[in-house]
Amino acid sequence: MTISSNMTRSSILILSISTAITAGIVYAWSPHLAQALALEESPIAWLQSSLLVACACAAGFRAMMTPPAEAVQKLRGPLPWAALALLLVLAALDERFMFHERVQDFILFELLGGDPSLKRLSQAAILAYAVAGVGVVLWLRQAMSAPAWRWCRAGIAVGFAGIAMDATFDSVSVQVFEELLEAGAETLFLCGLFMEASTQGYRRS
Repeated sequence: MTISSNMTRSSILILSISTAITAGIVYAWSPHLAQALALEESPIAWLQSSLLVACACAAGFRAMMTPPAEAVQKLRGPLPWAALALLLVLAALDERFMFHERVQDFILFELLGGDPSLKRLSQAAILAYAVAGVGVVLWLRQAMSAPAWRWCRAGIAVGFAGIAMDATFDSVSVQVFEELLEAGAETLFLCGLFMEASTQGYRRS
């Protein structure tokens, strides 16, 4: 069995597990999908934070598997991968404990007087995430192998679609689809990071 075949099997397994858990959540909470998917402390939020932790583990594994010949390289060395792992852990904590939502509420109610018409302005705090995300994307494009980058690129595209929906609409029904897209994006991203880390593991073995 070839390395690429093993990587494809791993990606299919990751996709299958994530899809099965998501389907289980939808089935268990149907027809009350808003409670299962749209609320910040919903079951899908647990899945999303778990996926981010798994991504962080894959990035950390990739840092440890860096070949000695690449250890001194700025783009492909272990330090950037370790930094990515840390960022993903912080993102998982943010998903679980709603840090950016708390920041937005502080801006809206404490700095802007709670004016509903200024809600969009309070959400501008999320731009810091967008700037960091763009930087990570540009780095990953250079640092990852081509097959792994294709998975991550798909995840990034799905994630941006979800962010666009979240920024454009306020309805709960749209929020349901946005959360599903977010979980899908994190799953695809995990497939890419796992493939990248596993490829380096095979190279060292």
